[in-house]
Amino acid sequence: MSEVANNKIQTNSLDNNKIQAKKPEVGDVWRSDAHTIYIVRITKSGFIHNIFCDAQGFHTGRTELDFIQTYCKYLGKSKVNIKELFDVENAK
Repeated sequence: MSEVANNKIQTNSLDNNKIQAKKPEVGDVWRSDAHTIYIVRITKSGFIHNIFCDAQGFHTGRTELDFIQTYCKYLGKSKVNIKELFDVENAK
């Protein structure tokens, strides 16, 4: 797991996007200053398990629900379901 994964996702200039009307859901794609974030799971205790990408590649992580709502911009629903990445043709 990446060093960034257990820390809050870096953000600087998204303060103007603090008010988000959208509540994060599984399958959503959000953007912070440094990362694009795909939401995989949301726990009852308010944590988001995610896959995020930055200049170094793809990583898994966990962050607070309110952090996403406060510092990230909602981009939309992903075109692909994460489970589809593991589907194969001609499986034997």
